[in-house]
Amino acid sequence: MEEIPTTEEPKLEGAQAKGERDRKALGKVSLLRHKLSQKAKAEPRFRFYALYDRIYRRDVLWAAWEKVRANGGTAGLDGVSIEEIEKASGEAEAFVERLHQELVTKSTSPRRLGGCI
Repeated sequence: MEEIPTTEEPKLEGAQAKGERDRKALGKVSLLRHKLSQKAKAEPRFRFYALYDRIYRRDVLWAAWEKVRANGGTAGLDGVSIEEIEKASGEAEAFVERLHQELVTKSTSPRRLGGCI
């Protein structure tokens, strides 16, 4: 029987689903960066007063985490390493989600970003 083409995205599971999610998130972050860059170049005197809500987006935080991880990031001001964060949080997704919540509620500070040690 011939398969009928569809516009629906296929249901992915496990590592394949995570990879697809990560790819889409990075694409959205790249688009955000591009739009901000274009606006800044087009209007050099324009001031971006409301960027905080862009910082705590889950996709932005996840893209930042992936970049730090890929670069073999070292411990920050708080002295907490990537490995310590993953060990204490259980997984990177839990850490990024907690960081997102702390940033949304403005209940975080640079010394508490690890929030786990």
